[in-house]
Amino acid sequence: MQEFVIDITIISILVLGFLAFLISVVFGLFRFSKHMRFKIWSIGWIIYTLGIGTTILSVGLEIVLIDSFGVSGMLLGSLLLIDGNNETIRRGRELFIYFAVVVAGVIITLTSIILNLQYGTLFSISGFVSTYACWSSAMYLHRSETIRSLEYWILISGFSIWGFSTTLFPLLLFSDISQFLVFLNSVSIILTGSGMLAYFIYKKSESLNMQYEISQLLSGVLNHDVRNYVGSLQTAIEYANASESDRETWLELATEIVGSLSDFILEMREIMAATTRFEVKEERIVLLDVLNEVATRVAREYILPSDKLRIEVEPKTVILSNSIVKELLWNISDNAFKHKSSDLVFNAHNVDDMVILQIIDQAGGMPPEVQDFLNNPESLSSPVAPGMGLGLLLIRGLSLLCNVQLDVKDNTDDTGVIGTIVSLGFKRSIVTQTDNIEPIA
Repeated sequence: MQEFVIDITIISILVLGFLAFLISVVFGLFRFSKHMRFKIWSIGWIIYTLGIGTTILSVGLEIVLIDSFGVSGMLLGSLLLIDGNNETIRRGRELFIYFAVVVAGVIITLTSIILNLQYGTLFSISGFVSTYACWSSAMYLHRSETIRSLEYWILISGFSIWGFSTTLFPLLLFSDISQFLVFLNSVSIILTGSGMLAYFIYKKSESLNMQYEISQLLSGVLNHDVRNYVGSLQTAIEYANASESDRETWLELATEIVGSLSDFILEMREIMAATTRFEVKEERIVLLDVLNEVATRVAREYILPSDKLRIEVEPKTVILSNSIVKELLWNISDNAFKHKSSDLVFNAHNVDDMVILQIIDQAGGMPPEVQDFLNNPESLSSPVAPGMGLGLLLIRGLSLLCNVQLDVKDNTDDTGVIGTIVSLGFKRSIVTQTDNIEPIA
């Protein structure tokens, strides 16, 4: 009797601990994550976990109706993992596919009972769907992340092992390895859930740390340039006091310096507010709308005719980024025309699940050390080379905040280097007919 009580106690503790783990993962991701991918993943993960849990209760016996919960849960959870990869939010009639998947699981189970099939046959179908969902999630992470942290490896390992475990279900047709499969599948699910939560926390802290680094960098630039302005102003006033004949000239110069200093401080205040106070929240953005807005601002600022800015982007191209992407595109365009580019071309094309936006100028090109600075995601963590302009610092920092893969190279023709090609790799969003994407502020 005592032994029985101890067993029940241990099982109760394990069950309660696992339930606490489920709640921590799902509530943590769904409640605090601003990325829709994590929210959808968390729902798919919990549905799969609860579904496979009901299957574990009956494993080793004949197929019974309760196994429909397991099959349906595996299919529905896998579909949600796939939707999470694509940032797909189903609304209206599209929600019917979730109901259809559940019904399909019930039908598969009933058919298996009627035909007296084995567990290996029943779960092979849902197992292969789960394998596809898990491995496609792992491939998505592999393609989308350039900086691969420990949390990334935990999550991608979880997805990979999870997908591998479900490929082994057909082996149940030939040998009784049900306990091994239950163990492997359970461990991979727990590893994936832990990886999701750890990866989310890492990404959140990474964004906050990046905002801090950028604010510190901008503060340094502000202090340095303000000292230069003040020094120039002091020199102009001293010359004005020392020379009566040129006093008016030096006072006019001092007035211009004060005006430039005021404009610079105002610009810096706006930039620092934009980069340090905004919330890093992934949104679906119509690329053409943002480019049109930026092009209008550039044309107005530099008094350009319409043929100097060409946008070659499909109207339905939708990217995953955040509201500060406008500042990134503006700074790249502004930097090109500050260096006397004759024109600017924006074109975009899809590569797998990425949108590659190229911004092509004819401003004479950039020095190799500047290109190396922009192409290195870790450049802001190292001492910045003297003379690096504010615009370049912002381009590197804003690209990180926008979760963009930045690549800079020379624009050449028969005469040599004539400018720069800035490539921005955005995550691509698949938009359904029921989606209503609001323009970003």
